Amino acid sequence: MWRALLIAGVVSLAAGGAVENTAPIPPESPPLPDEFIVLCPINDEIDDGVAVVVERAVREAAGARAIVFLIDTPGGRVDSAIDITEHIMGARCRSVAFIHKMGAISAGALISFACDDIVMSPASNIGAALPFVPGMEPNVSLDEKSRSFVRAKFRALGEAKGHDPLLGEAMVDPDVALYGYRDADGRFVIEKDLRAGSQEEGGEEGPPPGLPAEARLISPRGNLLTLTAEEAIEFGLIEVKAKDEEEVLGHFGWAELRRVVITPTWAEALFGFLTSPLISSLLLMCGLGGLYFEVRTPGFGLPGIIGLTCLALFFGAQFIIGLADWMDVLLVLAGVVLLGVEIFVLPGFGIAGMAGIGCLFAGLYLSLTRVPVPQYTWDFVRLSEAVQTLAIAAIALTAIMLISWFYLPRTRLLNWLVLAQAEATHSGYIVQAPQEAGMYVGMYGVATSMLRPAGRARFGDRTLDVMTRGEFIEKGRPVVIIQAEGNRLVVTEAREDKS
Repeated sequence: MWRALLIAGVVSLAAGGAVENTAPIPPESPPLPDEFIVLCPINDEIDDGVAVVVERAVREAAGARAIVFLIDTPGGRVDSAIDITEHIMGARCRSVAFIHKMGAISAGALISFACDDIVMSPASNIGAALPFVPGMEPNVSLDEKSRSFVRAKFRALGEAKGHDPLLGEAMVDPDVALYGYRDADGRFVIEKDLRAGSQEEGGEEGPPPGLPAEARLISPRGNLLTLTAEEAIEFGLIEVKAKDEEEVLGHFGWAELRRVVITPTWAEALFGFLTSPLISSLLLMCGLGGLYFEVRTPGFGLPGIIGLTCLALFFGAQFIIGLADWMDVLLVLAGVVLLGVEIFVLPGFGIAGMAGIGCLFAGLYLSLTRVPVPQYTWDFVRLSEAVQTLAIAAIALTAIMLISWFYLPRTRLLNWLVLAQAEATHSGYIVQAPQEAGMYVGMYGVATSMLRPAGRARFGDRTLDVMTRGEFIEKGRPVVIIQAEGNRLVVTEAREDKS
C-alpha cells in the first residue's frame, strides 16, 4: 500500500513539470584525505589554446576524484571543440560540466556532452551548435556534410555519457524536429518527428502518429534547439541546477576535497596569441625578411638573428598548438636550401628554384592547416586563415624587397647594414700585381717596431707594414720577406750574417 502511494506521488510530481533536485548524489566511496578535484575554466571563445589547456588539465586530473569544467563560452572552433571532447573522453576520473553565466553555446554544447554529468546555473543556456564559415556563402552540400559529422559526434557522445542524443542532434540541425511526453512511469520521452514540412508551437499539424495527443513540441523544424536550465531538467538532460561551483561540489559531496585550479600558463597564453592570423603573418614576414637581408649582407648579423627568432616563434607556436609537425619544418628548410643553391650555385633560375618555392609554400601551408584538402566548414575556416596569413606575409615581404632595392640605397640606413663604398683605384686603393709583389720576396730589413705579429720594418730606404706567421719578433731584429700577396707582406727573423 505505502509503495503504491509513493509511486503515485512521484508520478504526480513528475507530471507537474520540472523539479529542481537538490539532494546530493553520494560519491562512489568516502573521500580520502589526500584526494583532490581539478577545476578547469573554459571561458570566452573556444580555440586551439583552450584545447591545449584542457589537455593539460586532464593529465593533471589522472589521480583526482573528478574534474569539473566551468563552461562559459559563446562557442568557437568546432575542430578545437572536437579535440577537447577527445581529451575529456580520455579522462581517468569523473567529468562534470558546470554551465554558468553566458552558457554553453555551439562548441560549448559539444564539450558539455562529453562530460559524465552536466549541471547548469539558473540563467544559463545550452545549444545552437550549427557549424558555419564566417563570411562565406552557405553551401548546401558542405553544410549537410558538416552537420552530419557534428550530429554523429553529438550522438556518439550522448550514447557514451548517457545524454539524450536527439537533443544534441536538434542543437546542430535545424531540420530536426522533436516532440516529448511523459510515459506511464513518469519518464520524459523524446522522439524525432520524421514527417516532412515544418511544425510550429501550437500548430495545426500536431504530434506525429503514434505519439500521445498531449505530446509537446520541443524543437520545431527550422530552428536550432537551445535549452534553458529549467527545460534541460524537464527534458532529462541535467538533473540539478546550481548557483555556483560551491553548490556543484556540495551536490556531489566534494566540497571538502582539495582543489586544483587550472589556469593558462604564460607560455600557453603567449603561443595562443602568436597563432592568431595577424601575428602569424607578422612573424612570417619578419622571419623571411630577416633571412632576405642576411643573404644580401656579408657575414651573419642582426637581420639573420631576427629572422631565425621570428621563424622559431612561428613554428614553435604552431607546434605547441598542434598544427605543425616536423614534416612541415623539413619542407620549409628544404625550400630554403634549394633557393640558396639556385641563387649561389646554379646560374639562372630553374628546377631548383621552382622546387624550393614549392617546398617553402607547402611547408608554410601545412603548418597553418590541419588537413591538406578541406572537407568540413571548420577546415575551410583554417584554409581562409592560412591564405590570409600567407597573403599578408607575401605582400609585406614584397614591399620590403622593393623598398630595399629602390629606396634603401638612397638612405643612411644602408651604410649601417652593408658596405656601400668600394675600394677603387681612383680613390687611392691600390693592390700590387703579382709580378710587383714578387719583387719583395727575399728582401732583408730590420724590424722598426715590435712584430706581434704585425708591425713595421725598414727595407733600404722604405718602411713597410709587415706581419709574421704568428711568432713575435723584437724591435731591431733582422727580418726577411718570405711571402707577398697583394699588399700583404709576410716576414720571418733572418740570421745575423744576412742582415
